[in-house]
Amino acid sequence: MRTKIVILLSIVLSAVLIVALGFYVCLVLVNKDIVNTSYVCIEEEKDGFLLKTYEIYDEEFKMNFNSFTIYDKNSQKELFVCPDKFRSYDLHSIGFDKYSYDVIVATGDMGDIIYKYNDGVWEKL
Repeated sequence: MRTKIVILLSIVLSAVLIVALGFYVCLVLVNKDIVNTSYVCIEEEKDGFLLKTYEIYDEEFKMNFNSFTIYDKNSQKELFVCPDKFRSYDLHSIGFDKYSYDVIVATGDMGDIIYKYNDGVWEKL
């Protein structure tokens, strides 16, 4: 009886170790893909405003982040530089709202972040 218990426990322990190793390997492979995957930067024009996204590599976190700047299309003057940065692998899109000059940043981890346009100024809600 004791031998059967030892064999059964050995089998269960081996199965648990194999599953744990599988999860670990998957996490390492997925993390490698996440770090190397970047949001595709865009330029979007709307009624004289030009929104440009850009990518930054953060040495501390060892990953890519994105942010955006809004320019006057004609003069190329910076009108708004977003102070925030968003992890590239969580980022779905950055763009002007369809019906306004608000900027919507759609992310997988924080949801939609809105930079509200009011009288020439964008403010994060």
